[in-house]
Amino acid sequence: MTKAAVLFTPDTLILNDWNIPVFQSTVPAGVPDSIDDQSLQFINLNQHLIKNPRTTYGLTAYGESMLEAGIETGDLLIVDRGAEAKDGDIVIVFIDGGYTVKRLSRVGRQLWLVPGNKSFKSVKVKKEQECEVWGVVAWIIKKPR
Repeated sequence: MTKAAVLFTPDTLILNDWNIPVFQSTVPAGVPDSIDDQSLQFINLNQHLIKNPRTTYGLTAYGESMLEAGIETGDLLIVDRGAEAKDGDIVIVFIDGGYTVKRLSRVGRQLWLVPGNKSFKSVKVKKEQECEVWGVVAWIIKKPR
């Protein structure tokens, strides 16, 4: 089988600090209310979104197999290749010569790749298949419609 292509080498990546202003106030998601405090603090998005900078990358999702898991076409997935994949995690997987995003499921010694859409079937990973987890999805960034 074909080996997985190297998506990146961590030494070639340069992460910049993404500092954004954030109001101290909260905004209600129910009945409209005033925003009392308009003071600002700055937060660094790298510190909030990225646990392991040298092993983290982003991918844009497409397709419908993970809709019920909250992943839609155009969503930016923040993926940590250094995180240990655990049962139930959403992961990027290299299998059968290609990449996919699925939920990891272990039943006894058997590994399954489970879609987040009932219209799709789970994939039972067979011993003879090359299957490698290429990272755990740490965040899903969506653009509101």
